Amino acid sequence: MVDNDSFKDPVAVCSQVEGVRLEREPNPGPDPARNRGALVAKAELLPFVDADCVVQPGWPRWSHWNSDDRSGSPTANRSL
Repeated sequence: MVDNDSFKDPVAVCSQVEGVRLEREPNPGPDPARNRGALVAKAELLPFVDADCVVQPGWPRWSHWNSDDRSGSPTANRSL
């Protein structure tokens, strides 16, 4: 998770989810936060979720395998 000057401190949320690491991005805006996340990510699939979104369990896996684009880049140029 990348914190980009949140109103609420995300430490408590991150500590409840196994395997989540909190990164801080001092530059404001979604682009710097996403870039920070992409820089430190180690997973094969990199989902981006904004603070005003709620995802269901298994969402990244579902969106990858149910994509119309089987080229290995399931969400490129698409909003899911």
